Amino acid sequence: MTAPTRTIGVGVVMAALAQGCAPAHTEVTGFVDPDFVKRPFRRLLVAPRYEDLALRTATEDAFARCLSGSGARCVPSMSILLPTRELADKELFPLLAEKRIDAVLLIRVLDAYQEREYVPERVDVDTDYFLTARQFRPSRTGSYGRAYSHTRVTRSGGYYIEYPRVRHELTLYDVATKRMAWFATSLTRGEANATGGQMIDSFAQETVSRMMIDGVIDPSLDSPGGATTRPASQPASPAQYPS
Repeated sequence: MTAPTRTIGVGVVMAALAQGCAPAHTEVTGFVDPDFVKRPFRRLLVAPRYEDLALRTATEDAFARCLSGSGARCVPSMSILLPTRELADKELFPLLAEKRIDAVLLIRVLDAYQEREYVPERVDVDTDYFLTARQFRPSRTGSYGRAYSHTRVTRSGGYYIEYPRVRHELTLYDVATKRMAWFATSLTRGEANATGGQMIDSFAQETVSRMMIDGVIDPSLDSPGGATTRPASQPASPAQYPS
């Protein structure tokens, strides 16, 4: 089996050089509802819809760290939406008002998979020759003796490398009107050695950056108060992403 050939443009090469050797990269595409253009939110409830609590906690904490450098602040959903309770609308919205939350960011995994790349097998044969006294003695045929030689055979490749990929869907709702203000999709690409924590950090950083660019959060806003954070948790593995 041979690996597919690809034509790489100069722009792609320059982008790769600019990114350096980061273990994970995320692309986010967003759309702002026209009624919410230039209406940034200040305090967001970040709510990943994950069944795995470790993954949910790690994602919320990553968003809290990233948003702490902007004008918006993050309220992790685990701090008020307890996994042991189910709230009705009449309980949820007063709770959001009490916490001064003006927007809710829902995060859902669309797909999580491994992209495989085949490394072709390669065989290298190297022979070294060494000077010996035998080379100076003629043989019975009249020719001189052969030099001592040593041959090495090295094999490499012949295996697959797996790269983690995760696609997300993000929806930002205005609490006051209960309308969707922003919609986005993302793709996080990890290198073979990328950890779950690095995938999550890349996703959170690029999502917050896109939200700033789209104007749904504004880094120039005065801080309404410190972000709600928890102690750092153990990073989740990419395999823990729900499919």
